[in-house]
Amino acid sequence: ALSSPSSLPKMANSFDFATAINQSQTNVGAKHWFSEEELVKITAYINGELPYSTELNEKGNRWLGGRDGFANTDWWKLFFKDDAPTLEHNVSVRGGTEKTTYFVSGNYYKQEGQMNFATDTYNRATFNVNLKTQATDWLSLDVKTRYSKEKKEFPSGGFGNFTKDIVYHQISRAWPTSPAFDPDGNTIDPNILRFRDAGNTTNDYNTTLLQIGADFEPIENWVTRISYNRKVRGLKENRNRFKAILNFPDGSTTNRGYPQESVQKRYTEGTDQLMNIVSSYSKSLGNHNMKVLVGYEQRLDEFSNIMASRSGLITNTIPAISIATGEDDVDDRMSHYSTQGAFSRFNYNYDEKYLFEFNARADASSHFKKGKRWGFFPSASVGYNISKEPFWEPIKNVVSNLKFRASWGELGNHDERLGYLYEELLNPNFNSSWLMGGEKVIYISRPNIVSPTLTWETVTTTNFGMNAGLFHNKLNMTFDYFTRITSDMIGPSAALPVLLGAAAPKENNAELTTKGWELTVKWTQNLGEFSYHIGANLSDNTSKITKWNNPTTSFTTRRQGQVLGDIWGYESLGLFATDEDAAAAPDQSIFSNQWGAGDMQYADLDGDGKITKGENTELNPGDRKIIGNNHARYNYGINFGADYKGFSFSALFQGVGKKDYSFRQSTNLYYGFVGNIWQTSVTKESLDYWTPENPDAYFPKPYFNGKHKKNTQTQTRFLQDASYIRLKNVQFSYTLPKAVVEKIGLTNLQFYTSGENLWTKTKLSENFDPEVLNNKWGGGKSYPLSKVISFGMNITL
Repeated sequence: ALSSPSSLPKMANSFDFATAINQSQTNVGAKHWFSEEELVKITAYINGELPYSTELNEKGNRWLGGRDGFANTDWWKLFFKDDAPTLEHNVSVRGGTEKTTYFVSGNYYKQEGQMNFATDTYNRATFNVNLKTQATDWLSLDVKTRYSKEKKEFPSGGFGNFTKDIVYHQISRAWPTSPAFDPDGNTIDPNILRFRDAGNTTNDYNTTLLQIGADFEPIENWVTRISYNRKVRGLKENRNRFKAILNFPDGSTTNRGYPQESVQKRYTEGTDQLMNIVSSYSKSLGNHNMKVLVGYEQRLDEFSNIMASRSGLITNTIPAISIATGEDDVDDRMSHYSTQGAFSRFNYNYDEKYLFEFNARADASSHFKKGKRWGFFPSASVGYNISKEPFWEPIKNVVSNLKFRASWGELGNHDERLGYLYEELLNPNFNSSWLMGGEKVIYISRPNIVSPTLTWETVTTTNFGMNAGLFHNKLNMTFDYFTRITSDMIGPSAALPVLLGAAAPKENNAELTTKGWELTVKWTQNLGEFSYHIGANLSDNTSKITKWNNPTTSFTTRRQGQVLGDIWGYESLGLFATDEDAAAAPDQSIFSNQWGAGDMQYADLDGDGKITKGENTELNPGDRKIIGNNHARYNYGINFGADYKGFSFSALFQGVGKKDYSFRQSTNLYYGFVGNIWQTSVTKESLDYWTPENPDAYFPKPYFNGKHKKNTQTQTRFLQDASYIRLKNVQFSYTLPKAVVEKIGLTNLQFYTSGENLWTKTKLSENFDPEVLNNKWGGGKSYPLSKVISFGMNITL
């Protein structure tokens, strides 16, 4: 397979960049960064009138770049490959005797990452062995094992303690006027040096899965299964952090990587054990069919981690702790939790016409205090297959199958991330700012107030559905409508006086209600040697907080009645055409005291003559209102395929019908001019900014020094439509006729080609992928989604 970025930000050229930077400087009353002479040189290089993208400065000790540069570097295209190869092999063997069967398979997967100038690879080898034997007439045994070894290697970052994610942030704010290489092809860009020379991180994962099971059937139709599952996942991480030396023309150097070369090693092991005992008995008496099942399960999940590091490497050729001279830094982590559960089920149906099922579960979790660990969760469902009725026969040619379903049930939920909130945990501090006897004081702070009453959240689901098959089941449809209520949800407790001096414990006092529906439709038909199918699915749901302890309705936390995903913002009236228009508008001094032509005008929704945030509550939001919702609505998929004489074709489209999105103010890949000149990213889209010559621009007048914030408040003008449709997968294959492949000693031979993420239609800003919208460094600063073209063959002996 060959993969490439599905989309990358569209950067402006260096002339447009320099012009925009100068305009932003003008708008804050500052001197231009780029002189007229520099603009002339930038234009000359773009037009091919200069042979090199840089030259020596007057002193001869630096290559020109930044404000003095005249290159035209598209950093996103530079840092990502046009094509990155992926290779995958699978082999499997099955066989056995009448009583004993086996299945053995292996997989090797090697993927080159999309980044240039850095080691960016992923390798995985997997081996499976499954064995099953019928030991006696009433006893069968089975063993399933899987071993997987993975290796990821990626740059350590080169920026303090930051990870590789910062690479996308750095690329987004790199100046196109800066060159990447000198005239001799040597690297002069600090970012390239950091990613290439400042060390790599290697993660080696080893995962072993083992399942041992036994099925007993001492009496016909009474089957008992006992199984033990064990999963062990280990991680060995080596993180090397090196200096990245930048060589200047005069022979001097500077470090653009880590200040000290160091090595860090981390070893992690997680063990998950699950024991199951399930016994079932089924019996049919005429048209009455019954089945009873009881079971027990127990789980133990354990995690441990140890880390050691040392700086001052003698040589980075052999990055080992034993050849580093700095101080030791050692730390470890441990955690575990366990669950128990007993469950039962009773099924009954009469002639596959009337169906009934009842379930009951009792679960316990170590995350709760004794006396609060157990929860009881029942459920029941009924079904009516009306097409089984005798009176349905006359219309079976049209409606071949029709079944109605209804269910109600409860399940327990415990958030593993919360940990042991009922325990008083000590908080040691080894790096205090206090000195006693010339040494730092090591102290332990008192624990927070515990939550002794915490117990299970209860998820109650009510579902109504139907299954239908029409025209001899060529057309099949399913529809479900559900309501899901999460009660006793863990939320904030009542506000306590500040004099308490501690955070209030959490309580089971919140509630969330989700309502939604799902629809699937599929048509399948055979026309001689030609067959085809067309299918579609569509689903939607919304979630509302129906109980939350926030009596003031503050926007700083959730609120009762809040629809999850709601976006509160200002209504935009457009850009001020003149300074006089700005002076005559309602007071917007909450954001800035300076407003003029090209700035944003907000609507005075409450009519008090000024724009405010009110009390920052839903009861008094000032001039804000709900302007959209970032929850994905109307998720859908469309698939179709056809087969004819060994040829096969299939395609899958996937998308979201409705989703709003509002970028944070720091999103330089959208707004362009944010923070200061060093955080700015001028793309082709962000060039559409206001100037007297471009009064109908989309973006407002650009500013630096934080002044952009007045114009980039969350608002209707910049609300994005993040809905999309994407060709998720398309595959074409050809299977050779059996008469042909048997002549060469094979059972089957198939060739195929496929593509993933080949086409996307969206109204979203062109700098962003609708499936990769955000990152901790800002919108769009994520590893890009891959567009993949693959070729392969399947051989069966």
